[in-house]
Amino acid sequence: VHVNRIWRDHLGRGLVPTVANFGRSGARPTHPELLDWLATEFIRLGWSQKELHRLIVTSTAYRQTASSDSAKLAADPGNVLLGAWQPRRVEGEVLRDSTLAVANKLNPKMFGSPSAVAPQGDGSVITSDDAAGNRRSIYLIVRRSQHLTMLDLFDTPMMEINCVERNSSTVPLQALAMLHGSFAERSAVALANQILATSPPDEAARLRFAYRLLFTREPKPTETAAITEFLAAAANDQLGTKAATATDDERTEAHKAAWVQAALVLLNSNEFLYVR
Repeated sequence: VHVNRIWRDHLGRGLVPTVANFGRSGARPTHPELLDWLATEFIRLGWSQKELHRLIVTSTAYRQTASSDSAKLAADPGNVLLGAWQPRRVEGEVLRDSTLAVANKLNPKMFGSPSAVAPQGDGSVITSDDAAGNRRSIYLIVRRSQHLTMLDLFDTPMMEINCVERNSSTVPLQALAMLHGSFAERSAVALANQILATSPPDEAARLRFAYRLLFTREPKPTETAAITEFLAAAANDQLGTKAATATDDERTEAHKAAWVQAALVLLNSNEFLYVR
């Protein structure tokens, strides 16, 4: 059962689709031999969850491409046979922690008292923007009446119900939170400041640094061209009618503001939000 749950967390669906029901009324395993082998490997590896995670994420099933062909789609439209990777959005906790990490704001402190959450006048629940509030999501205090708003939006289960399998929704409020929410805006500012402070003073080098940080790869030439054009347009928008007569200080501030917008765009990209 435990092996099936870990497989489900990585691949999006368990080898037994009914992860909480292995009985007669549950679904039959799609790959019974694989499930048995994983269970025996789990035992052989000393019941180490870390080794089991490593085994799954280094497998061919996990590392394959999301692209498929018409023959595969016709034979297996639901991808039950694992013929292609099924893109899935990261969990709310992973998204929050990853955003804090790339913004260089994540507090790696372990153990100790939980981090507090604070209800706001508009009904939202947030954490403080300091070391105590920027710890990993696993250390956030959880109360039935005070669910962190960002995690709620990204399908983190409620305490009031017994949840054996998370939903994964795509709704407009998620995009609005990542584009206009205070957490996303603060993170974009911190990410932009980090890019400007730690990379060489030219746009190509800054873009390479940003892509390595967020996506662990180099930007493609088309991406470099598109974001360079975006930065120039955003800086001009910041200057407005003063674009032709702006001082060096004003141009510098406009350039910083443009990078904040670019950082926000990168944080909202599918490559950052989805496991692909």
